[in-house]
Amino acid sequence: MEMIGKVGFKGNYEFEHKRSIAVMREMGLSTEGLRKTLISIPKKRAGFLGDLLTYVLSRVGLTRFNFSYTPAVILDAWDDENLIPTEGLNSVLGVSVHADTQITAWYMGIGSGNYTVDASDTGANIVARVTEITAYTGNRQAITFSAPAAGSTDNSAAKVTFTFNNTVATVTNAFVDSAATGNGGKLLSSLKLGTAKTGFASGDQLVVTFTLTAASV
Repeated sequence: MEMIGKVGFKGNYEFEHKRSIAVMREMGLSTEGLRKTLISIPKKRAGFLGDLLTYVLSRVGLTRFNFSYTPAVILDAWDDENLIPTEGLNSVLGVSVHADTQITAWYMGIGSGNYTVDASDTGANIVARVTEITAYTGNRQAITFSAPAAGSTDNSAAKVTFTFNNTVATVTNAFVDSAATGNGGKLLSSLKLGTAKTGFASGDQLVVTFTLTAASV
């Protein structure tokens, strides 16, 4: 007797493009009719004691005290479903049923190459394929997943935030990888946006919620 179990994995990205009201005014743009929100900006504390305070607050869960907030508007909001490449599927199966070493850190990156994602995408080739964008603060942005429930997990409690430090003309791709930089990780997800998004100014934020769902098929 042969038994076959089938599970389908699906990833969904929800995006918000935010810009501070101050920058909107500097650019001579109206905020009328746009939904209001806040942009979070990491507080800069000088010296060793400042770094120590930032670390202590983060360790005890008081991360809100590590940021200042400025009024902003949401210029655009959209969502897209992704591809789980073969490398990502193998990783999930290996950890679940083959005692592979668990990957405990995941990171999100973005790209501008208008690349059509493929099952052959890997951590080793995704950077070149999507033309990775790095014009934002820090490395790829860490993802903190919730405990799975009802076959789903997401990072809605701590959304990924890309804060651009230069003008970015176009965003076309996103991906989730186990490496914070470079080509050495495992690729969990790759995405081509349904519509290329343009016009990101320095200081703008791209805020992303990633949901991974598994279901019997």
